[in-house]
Amino acid sequence: MRSFYDYILSQRQARSNTARSRLCEAIAQDSQFHKHDSSYHRISSYLEDYGDYVETMDVFDLLWEDYLIATKQTDSKY
Repeated sequence: MRSFYDYILSQRQARSNTARSRLCEAIAQDSQFHKHDSSYHRISSYLEDYGDYVETMDVFDLLWEDYLIATKQTDSKY
């Protein structure tokens, strides 16, 4: 299964200034982020505890939903 971090890297948009793109960029720059994790609980707990760059967890939740959809589509190809 593709990690959430890998999904985030694929969603970065350098010229965009949306809450979504800012969160993707901040996660990509976070050297302590759980790069190989795919657990909603562990990642959301990390962001709540250490992700001072997170404007709102609603953006994370939307990214997570999109990640699950993308992962399901990718997994079903194999």
